[in-house]
Amino acid sequence: MEAKLRDQSQFSAEVREISRLYFSRAKDVTLDAAGRILLPPDVRREAGLEKEVTLVGGGLPKFEIWDRARFEEYERAGQPKLPSLFDKLANLGV
Repeated sequence: MEAKLRDQSQFSAEVREISRLYFSRAKDVTLDAAGRILLPPDVRREAGLEKEVTLVGGGLPKFEIWDRARFEEYERAGQPKLPSLFDKLANLGV
């Protein structure tokens, strides 16, 4: 099990590459006077955000913003994978 954890280390080349690609897409945003997050038009267009959105957090101090309908479809498609994903996390000691 220690080897599995080592392979998933934040120092592994694969984890660094994934992190680099993932976080390079992050954007700094500001809140308006009503406390709403203002996303730049290019971000809204690229993400397909129309009107209703869902905020998704993965236990990190970050979150993702999804078009609500697209996220609901993602959840439906991913349901069969949950047992094996939970097993994988358990094997990693999470």
